[in-house]
Amino acid sequence: MKTALPFLPALALSLLLAAAPARAAPPAVVRSEPADGAAGVPLDLGVIRIRFDRDMCTDTWTLWASPRGKLPPLRGPLAKPWKDARTFEIPVQRLRPDTTYAIRLNAAARGRQGFRAADGEPLPDTEIVFRTAGEAPPAPAPPHPEPPSPAPGTRDWTILVYLAADNDLEPFALGDLNEMEAGLPERGVEVLVLVDRAKGFADADGDWTETRLYRVRRGKDGERIESELLARLGEKNLGDPETLRSFLAETLPRYPARHHALFLWDHGSGWSGHASDFDAPGAEKGYDELTLDELAKALREGLAEAKIGRLDLVCFDMCLMGQMEVAAAVRPFAGVMVASEALEPGDGQPYERILPLFGAGRSPREIAAGIVEAYGAHYRAAKDESATDSALDLDRFPEVVQALDALAVKLLPAAKTLWPGISRSLFYSESYLGRADFRRGRRATASIDLLDCVQRLRAALSPFPAEPEYRRLAAALDAFVLRSYAGRTRRLSRGIAIYGPVRGDMVREEYPATAFARSSRWLDLLRAVHRAQKRQLTPPKVTRVRILGPRGNEVESVTSLGGTHMEITVEGKNILWTLAEQVKRVESPPGYAVMFRTFLLDPRYDERKKAVAAELADLVMPEYADGRNVLRKEIGGLLFRV
Repeated sequence: MKTALPFLPALALSLLLAAAPARAAPPAVVRSEPADGAAGVPLDLGVIRIRFDRDMCTDTWTLWASPRGKLPPLRGPLAKPWKDARTFEIPVQRLRPDTTYAIRLNAAARGRQGFRAADGEPLPDTEIVFRTAGEAPPAPAPPHPEPPSPAPGTRDWTILVYLAADNDLEPFALGDLNEMEAGLPERGVEVLVLVDRAKGFADADGDWTETRLYRVRRGKDGERIESELLARLGEKNLGDPETLRSFLAETLPRYPARHHALFLWDHGSGWSGHASDFDAPGAEKGYDELTLDELAKALREGLAEAKIGRLDLVCFDMCLMGQMEVAAAVRPFAGVMVASEALEPGDGQPYERILPLFGAGRSPREIAAGIVEAYGAHYRAAKDESATDSALDLDRFPEVVQALDALAVKLLPAAKTLWPGISRSLFYSESYLGRADFRRGRRATASIDLLDCVQRLRAALSPFPAEPEYRRLAAALDAFVLRSYAGRTRRLSRGIAIYGPVRGDMVREEYPATAFARSSRWLDLLRAVHRAQKRQLTPPKVTRVRILGPRGNEVESVTSLGGTHMEITVEGKNILWTLAEQVKRVESPPGYAVMFRTFLLDPRYDERKKAVAAELADLVMPEYADGRNVLRKEIGGLLFRV
């Protein structure tokens, strides 16, 4: 049977764009520790740290007194206060309680403007004012009996698990508690679990729904909790930073150890939020979650109260938390971080495999690497091909940021003309919620693997203007990522992701306020690309359509299921995808109904799927060149319209 021509895919080629504000001319302070206006600053602060928005002259500065507070007492002369071109540190003596301190950077009225950008532009007069805490009150009575202090050398690790299970993950939480009981070492390791259960997702072990504190004890019964119940705390909001702060502050001092670790367990959405609580007292609509700023606040205050400088290890047993933005928030409070770039399977971390690592005399970095290896072994055995996990040395994080900044600065001038290649690199990089994520606009996660993105940039831009900077970044990432695991379908994952929205209208309003965005040049590069897109993007064109028979010859009619193809020539700049729609004529109302919609297939699909590790969407969609692209679509049905 034959039928007259009747099908041509409708082409949807979109890159919607938004302009970004230009950088202000003078330099600015983007962050200080303590922050301007902070209260309750610890008396043993030690160092005032100031971060600028751009590279500064590092051989000059001006510190001046302010009438708004006392000048903090310096701890000797400022010999080498510049830690890098953007970070200025002031060592200070122990501060007085309940005292307002103030520092003025530059004093233009007195002709003192030592703080200058590398281009010579002076910093406007800037003041940092903060107030110290009062003398610490006596410690409150513990909510449960004080355990005896260990004999010297008997407790190597105290591990806190923040098990936020007041949501649909509740069944997995109970299983993980049983895994901890099975994997707890016989000596040297203490595990304290703060667990909040949910209503209606699991009824095991008494179906209680409150928040409880457990001290993990060895057990083999996988159907019930055998650990020691230390406290029933009622219904708590684990999306409230105060809950995490008090967990750290009240628990760590009662279980002293040489090393400390924190596991954060729940849903994760990368930098935009984590630790969701479906029944959160005091929260709007009863729902709450932690932001990165709230996490940092809880860690800073909880560790300060516990008189612990920083944790040895933080592990996110959550989805999508292996991001540069998350590492930037955690770095001041931990030496090593373990997290997944991708979505985590429901089972999460295999605690029966990883807890024994803490009792084997390993260093924190060795344990973190071992966690990743155990995670990989667990999911290889489960035949899960999409899991990822990474151990990150947070002490090497500044080197990665500096190298990324150098690369971004080198690419900024090129963004005006090379923006199509940069756009394609962002779009086709290993993405952790798939290519369709862009359709969610500002709600898109837009999380991509950093090294995969940079390697695509290097291949796409000709000539590549930043080869030394690329090599420096690759070396810094190699030192930063201690160990990385990626399943077969995630082999393009190299250990750390970054927020990379391909279009300006996808950038979330709250992203520029993150610690990473404030202290790096990555957002500057994204904005430059988005501005160039807005100015220069033109609609692509379909310049030729042919019907080809099974031998590749041009024909005028279609044989159903006869190997006929449609060849479509698309020309344009920065084309990212092409959608094809098969339609059917309808009489009332007159028009056509869409039967199905699909991406046009890459003609090289069969060969690429054998050689390239990528998601199906990566393989199906061609990587378009600027200019002319020839695509094909097989015609397999009966009703078509050209």
